[in-house]
Amino acid sequence: MGGSKMKPQTKRVLQYLVQHGRIKPLEALDKMGIYRLASRISELRHYGFGILTRKVKTYSGKYVAEYTLVDNYILTAWIENEKKCA
Repeated sequence: MGGSKMKPQTKRVLQYLVQHGRIKPLEALDKMGIYRLASRISELRHYGFGILTRKVKTYSGKYVAEYTLVDNYILTAWIENEKKCA
């Protein structure tokens, strides 16, 4: 994963995605205090994680991004590494 250390917020977003599969900006703000979710998603993509983006309509009629984690070999390797370090 590039040899550089992942930022704490980026790692929290990844952990959330592993547990829940998807995330929206308001969830990131409410549950983790992360205001710039799109930046964290960009960093995860830079590390090689597969993340899809789709626009979803909110109850108020506005559209927001929803990010979904795609299982790939980078994700599998990261999960295995996290298990070894635990």
